[in-house]
Amino acid sequence: MVLASKRYKYKLLQNLQKHGINSAVCGLNTIAKQYNEFLREKYKNKKIIAIYSDTEGRPHYKYLGSIREILQKHGFTIVYILSFENLDFEAIYKYHKDNSDEVIFANFEFLSQLDFFPFVISFNNILNFHPSVTSLRIHSSLDEVQNYVWLNEVYNNRETEKANTISMFLNTYLNIHSKSHLKYLSINQSLQNADSNPRSRFILGGYPSIDKEAKDILGYKDTKRDTIIFVSALISIFRKELSVEIIKFLLSLGYRVIFKSNPSHISHSTHEDMVASYFLDNEKFVYQKADKPKLSIEDKERSITAIECASSLMYSYPVTAKRPSILFYPPKNKIPSDLLENDAFYNPNIHIRVFESEYKEVLGGILESLANDEKIRKEWYEKIDNYCKNDLYNFGNASEEIAKWIIDWYNANSILDV
Repeated sequence: MVLASKRYKYKLLQNLQKHGINSAVCGLNTIAKQYNEFLREKYKNKKIIAIYSDTEGRPHYKYLGSIREILQKHGFTIVYILSFENLDFEAIYKYHKDNSDEVIFANFEFLSQLDFFPFVISFNNILNFHPSVTSLRIHSSLDEVQNYVWLNEVYNNRETEKANTISMFLNTYLNIHSKSHLKYLSINQSLQNADSNPRSRFILGGYPSIDKEAKDILGYKDTKRDTIIFVSALISIFRKELSVEIIKFLLSLGYRVIFKSNPSHISHSTHEDMVASYFLDNEKFVYQKADKPKLSIEDKERSITAIECASSLMYSYPVTAKRPSILFYPPKNKIPSDLLENDAFYNPNIHIRVFESEYKEVLGGILESLANDEKIRKEWYEKIDNYCKNDLYNFGNASEEIAKWIIDWYNANSILDV
């Protein structure tokens, strides 16, 4: 008798005994072992780096910057691990198939049995790898330090932060973007002092996804600023009416509004289409869908700010456009005071925080000064430039630094007797 699940193994074995069956084999272990040996032979004498493709939506791997390309230039073979349970599995598989990438399929219990690869890069989710496999988690800014004020508003509980804490803790190493994030994660990953030295697991690599854009910013012209970028994320998904209200307000002030779809959440495109449908006849409204994931340089040049509450763009936009993002928050009196005081997502050096209860009174003045007040614009430019140089690690060069760390790890690991 072959058992198909480790999770329910105990109950299954009891049932077999009740029916007089006294011999069984763990099918998961048996098949995983055979699969592992097959892959070990297939990639024999190759330097393997695995990437667990747990990004939602279109797998552009923007969060990795140019790390993959650098590793491949140094002779590494990249094997992508896909999960059938990913909602966008078909789109992700097609992407890799079209690129002729090396792909395997494994998840959860099966994944934890594989050790033909010594090193894996992961992005999200709670994952268990084989004990002999070293994992490095590389986040987007949204996933490294999330906006738990809004997540508490949406889900009406604080369990998300606990789940994310465990998810990160299960990785051997974590890449850290900035000194600000290091401060938060040093406390978060100590698990209330269960780990007295979490920093030994931290790689101070920086934010690789903005490397190229950090160089592009050097060529920006100072053109007329007349555009607001409204990013699709939590507000458009969970508070559609509020999204419509904010966009309507911005248009009433005479601004051009780009409603930017989120390419990593294509399963929510229906929500985005619904919000956009209210404004498609307005000549100052631009609906930028997920098939065009990047903002053009022209749109960034014309932009005044980007608005949302919990998108990675709230971090990448300021450092590439040298203009602050506006974080839109629930009414202040609805936010638990300790959540607001310990809000690590908001950074006053790159963000302006506006509360829902006051936005119609304050937002117009903020936008006017950001668009037309040279003194304010210069102050924000200098503040964000200082953040890039003195808070972010390896600004503009993070991909190279992280790739170098991985290569050095691999070379050091090669002398280890297994």
